[in-house]
Amino acid sequence: MLISRVARYFKPAVTLSLALALLAGGCAPRPTGVSLTNTPPEPTVQPTSPTTIPPTPTVTLISSDPPTFIYYNGTILTMNKDQPAAEAIAVADDLIVAVGSNEDILSLQVADTELVDLQGRTMMPGFVDPHTHIFNDARYLMDVVDYGKVQQMALKNGITTLANMFVNQGFLAEMQTLNESGGLKVRLSLYLVHTNNCGEILSDWYKEFPPTRVPGEMLRIGGVKLFADGGSCGKPATSFERPGVGLGDLFLTQEEMNTLVSEIDQAGYQVAIHAIGDRAVEQALNAIEFVLDGRPNTLRHRIEHNRIVRPDLIPRYQQVGVVATIFGSLNRCDLEADPLEYQSWSYPNRQLLDANPQVHFAWHGDYPWVGPLSPLLHLYSMVTPYEIINDTLTECPDPVWMTGKTLTVEEMLPMMTIEGAYVLFRENEVGSLEPGKYADLIILSGNPMTDINAIKDLQVWMTMVAGRVEWCAPGHEVFCPVSAGFVPAPTTFSVRIRIQTTSDWTTFGLLSGGSLERPTLISSSMEVTDNWLEEGRFLLTQPFHQAELGQQVEMVVDALLTNVDSDGLLHFEVERGGLGRTQVELYNNLGPTPVLVDTIQWGGTSSGGRNAFPVDIPAAGYLVEPP
Repeated sequence: MLISRVARYFKPAVTLSLALALLAGGCAPRPTGVSLTNTPPEPTVQPTSPTTIPPTPTVTLISSDPPTFIYYNGTILTMNKDQPAAEAIAVADDLIVAVGSNEDILSLQVADTELVDLQGRTMMPGFVDPHTHIFNDARYLMDVVDYGKVQQMALKNGITTLANMFVNQGFLAEMQTLNESGGLKVRLSLYLVHTNNCGEILSDWYKEFPPTRVPGEMLRIGGVKLFADGGSCGKPATSFERPGVGLGDLFLTQEEMNTLVSEIDQAGYQVAIHAIGDRAVEQALNAIEFVLDGRPNTLRHRIEHNRIVRPDLIPRYQQVGVVATIFGSLNRCDLEADPLEYQSWSYPNRQLLDANPQVHFAWHGDYPWVGPLSPLLHLYSMVTPYEIINDTLTECPDPVWMTGKTLTVEEMLPMMTIEGAYVLFRENEVGSLEPGKYADLIILSGNPMTDINAIKDLQVWMTMVAGRVEWCAPGHEVFCPVSAGFVPAPTTFSVRIRIQTTSDWTTFGLLSGGSLERPTLISSSMEVTDNWLEEGRFLLTQPFHQAELGQQVEMVVDALLTNVDSDGLLHFEVERGGLGRTQVELYNNLGPTPVLVDTIQWGGTSSGGRNAFPVDIPAAGYLVEPP
């Protein structure tokens, strides 16, 4: 059944429709949402028969909004079954407006359209991780929880949409505050816990926060999370004895699970059931089947992990109509093998996909608890007989008993994009590159479909969310459009520096972060001959007797700062000798009149001698001409 599944996304169409539907008033179209009812629309992604990729037809663009920017001359993997490959893409503000050949898409440009040459590089939709803990378990990743850094970690690895799978009331409030402040840069779905990871049933607090399905929303209430068996607490529940584990921990009875899933379903939520062992998988299948009672699974109730699956359970995924997520990379190299007769039950990815061609399977990362953060490293592990243990590229071969894990790149890429979007009710918004969807996309250093052994070395050079560049790899700024919000660090900008001191002498200069060129003297309260020192620093001095009397001297210079570091910080040092006070004022000097940006002061010292003070100044205040 491999061909029919792959053909969902790698089949041709007789024609490739690139026309845009207009909203009232001639505005660019918005992605169609999924209504919030107990009966959402039927799946939009359906299997089709395989054929070959066709040539790109002529584009018909009927939108009144011209492209803001166009990428061309690339290998574009769209994950759109009607147009699996393209050379160019046009974006107007936050939406994709056309996908096609270089000739067709470049014909859409207007005077203000920014053109970006992909130089043969690969573009694809941003990765969608429907099961992670990168936000709620950020405390395990860094000393101080910084959600800005957490998001940068995700964006740097090409993740544009994700679902956080353990959400209590306190964490929900934090995410709502982050979203309301405009600080959310990735699309985030939240799954509210109704049991904890040890299976204890919690209150029905989740009912105070209805699920949301607003098209394009950055923060979404996605559904409710239940734990059927152990993993982070206790052990996976299996129907056979495992060394040192026994049968594991099944937290709930079948009747209890049926009741919980029924309540969640009736309240209109999608349910996500943690099930690692085969007994837990069976319980989850039974509960969802009980609740659906022959109805279609319109709420897309899902089973998480599916790590150990008994053979008789495999065809039931399609019979019940569940949605399922499976592990990507995992440190399987140190796993103790199950008894010989049960080893084929572990990670039966191949069997699951072949036996259930109508089921929507998606990859999940489960970071930081499982494997590396990078989806590309997960992809490598899923399509080769090797495992990447962590983000340092530590690698080992799969155990000899693991024969059913490996899939193909053609299968995995949709599972990491459009299928993940389907799991999160976002397949009409993101997950593929096609007109009318949001411009959530990434640029890779190479094509993952050409050499599976090279996948682990691929890099994400650019990540875009809703038409805005949220990550641009240093050295690859050429792929990051200014019209998409990217602000390149200038190679040179001008700053005015005023030094006032009552000390014997003061020097000012850059330690690192850029280069300070020889300044031009604007004014001085004393006679100045040559105050420029070596290594990018200049000197202000005065006669010793004046310093003893506390008199202040002043110097104003204009200087050019060049080669600013990518971290956007200027690392200065002020050094002074003797007693006294020193003040340094830094002005943005790009406009007709200098504008004060930073003031740094040092008071008197208790003793004479030399005193050095390092200062870090954000360069952002000097990058744009002041109004």
